[in-house]
Amino acid sequence: MSFLAVSVAAFVASCPMALAATEGQVSHAGVAAGAAYQEAWYQENGLLDLPAAAAAYRAIAAAPTTEPALAAKALLRLGACYRALGDAAAASQAELEARRRFPDEIAKFPTHRLEVLYKQLDEAFNVADAGTGTQAIVRFLSDLDVSVVHSICEACYAQAAEKRAGDPLASIPALRKAIAISTYLRQIERSAFAAKEIGDLYAAAGHDDEAIAAYRKVQEDFPDVRNACAWAQLGIAEVQRLRGRLAEAVEAYRGVEADYPGQLAQVIWAHLWMGDAFRVAGKTADAQAAWRRV
Repeated sequence: MSFLAVSVAAFVASCPMALAATEGQVSHAGVAAGAAYQEAWYQENGLLDLPAAAAAYRAIAAAPTTEPALAAKALLRLGACYRALGDAAAASQAELEARRRFPDEIAKFPTHRLEVLYKQLDEAFNVADAGTGTQAIVRFLSDLDVSVVHSICEACYAQAAEKRAGDPLASIPALRKAIAISTYLRQIERSAFAAKEIGDLYAAAGHDDEAIAAYRKVQEDFPDVRNACAWAQLGIAEVQRLRGRLAEAVEAYRGVEADYPGQLAQVIWAHLWMGDAFRVAGKTADAQAAWRRV
């Protein structure tokens, strides 16, 4: 039997189940519960034995003499273990039990509380491909205090930035969550440029079709943010140019000025790059005509 199993067994044995605990028993049980929690945490994070850690957390939370704050923490860690083991249903059940049994204690643990909310937000996004995906996300966010929603939004953008540094494409799921939340918060321009960034990430990785789809989604979802839409149109043109599709590229370049005439920076770049595309194709007269419009 492992040291953790002995510690947890000793803790459970120390909890009076049939008789009312004396003050000394309660104190002893509190010390034992704290030690058992530390051992469970080590089992989870040090030894990576998640099933054993989950069993220990469950025993701690179930013991009647465990202090509410510790029982709440144990249930949250139990949820984390279940989620890491791939059992989302059991994880949600443990987290909801923590919120139901110990609402006052959970409110004192903002980090743990946000951790639970992030996981539940992930579950809302898991139905994003269904017709009710957006409604599920909005319904989830509308149940939260707006300050909490702002905190989650900033955390998602920060997570996307962190992931982008090491694996750019891996940042896209976090970025999509951030976009949904900032759109809910009516940070429309921020959402539009973040959505355009998804196109940039796909384009940089050579995922041309995904890049074009992402750029077009900017124009569909945020038509009033013309600055971002013009950059997205320019992105479409660049993807087409770089994969050697001159006709499609020229059409997209011309679309920048036709659809977004007031966005001067993007219009100038469109003429410059369109001229370069003509030059590479050996169409010198067309290239010079495009450059003269700058």
